[in-house]
Amino acid sequence: MKKLEEKEFKSHLAPYINGLIDEKRKLGYSYNNELFFLWRFDRFLYESHYDTGILDKEVMEAWCEIETSECINSRKSRIDATIMLAKYMISLSVDAYVPKPIKKQPRPIPYFPDRKDLNKLFSVVDSWVCKPQGRYSHISLEYPIILRMCYCLGLRVSECTNLKCQDIDWERKRILITHSKGDKHRYVYLADDLFELIAEYHVQMDNIFEARTWLFPAESDSSPISSVSASKHFRNSWRQVQGRELKTEDVKWPTIHTLRNCFVIHLITKWTEEGRDLDTMVPYLCRHLGHRGMQESYYYFHQIDKQFPALQRLFNAAGKLPKEIYDYEKD
Repeated sequence: MKKLEEKEFKSHLAPYINGLIDEKRKLGYSYNNELFFLWRFDRFLYESHYDTGILDKEVMEAWCEIETSECINSRKSRIDATIMLAKYMISLSVDAYVPKPIKKQPRPIPYFPDRKDLNKLFSVVDSWVCKPQGRYSHISLEYPIILRMCYCLGLRVSECTNLKCQDIDWERKRILITHSKGDKHRYVYLADDLFELIAEYHVQMDNIFEARTWLFPAESDSSPISSVSASKHFRNSWRQVQGRELKTEDVKWPTIHTLRNCFVIHLITKWTEEGRDLDTMVPYLCRHLGHRGMQESYYYFHQIDKQFPALQRLFNAAGKLPKEIYDYEKD
C-alpha cells in the first residue's frame, strides 16, 4: 500500500488541494491529518457527479452529510479540512462556498492506567511473538521498544516510528527527534536501563537488516513501521489487560498517546514527592515534550484528570495563569 503522501489527487480540484498542502508545509506544518481528509474529499468528488471543478454550496452540503455514523469531532475535522480548502481558493480569487464550522464537543475524561495496569500491559506486549518466518517476523522485537519509548520518554508515537538509526547518539545516550510537531527538532536523553534495552534491540535488528536506515523498519528497510500499526498493537494488548471493553459515556478508551500522558503524570508526581519546585521544573519538561511554549504545557496538564494529587497545585493555580492559556484552549 502506498504511503498517503504519495497518493495522487484525481479530481478537478486537485491543483488547489496540492497548492494548499504545499503552502501549509512550507509554513512548517506536517498537515498529514488534513491531507488524509482532503484525499477522501478528492476521492468523493472523483467518484461522483460533483467533480465539476466548482466548490459550491451543493458540493459542500453533500460532503458534510456523508458518513453520519462518525462522531461529531471526527466529522468536524473532516469538514474543517475542506473549509480550509475553500478559503485557500478564495485567496486565489476563485469562488468557493465556506460552510459554517461545526462546534466541537467537549472531550470525555481520559482514562489513565495505573502502574499495575502498565506492568500488565508490558507483560502482554513482551509475550507477543510473530511467526518465526515471514516478512514481518521481526515486528515482535519492535513493539516492546516503541511502547516503552512512548512511556519512558513521553514521545509521540510518530516520533518513535520515524526514528532513523543515525538519530541515536550512542556516546551521549540521547536521541535526536527531527521534524516533530511544528517541524521542530530536539534531543531527549535516555536513562541507562532504556539505553541498554535499545542497544540490545539494535544488535538484534542488525542481524536481520544489515546497515539499515530505520530504527523500526516495516516489511523491509525501505520504510519505517507505521504509527497506525503501533497504535493497533497497543489497543489489542490493552484489550487483553482489561479483559473487557472500557467504553462508557464519560470515559475515553485509552490510546497509545495515553502513555505520553502517563509519563507526565508520573514524572510530576515524582517531582512533587521529592519536594521539587514545579515552576522551575516545568520549563524543562516543556522542552522535553516538544511543546511550543509554556502555555501549551499548562493546557496539556489542564486536560489531565484532576484525580491526581500531584497535579492539583497546577490546577489550583489556574486562575493565576496568563489569559493566553485559556485562549489556547478555545482555539
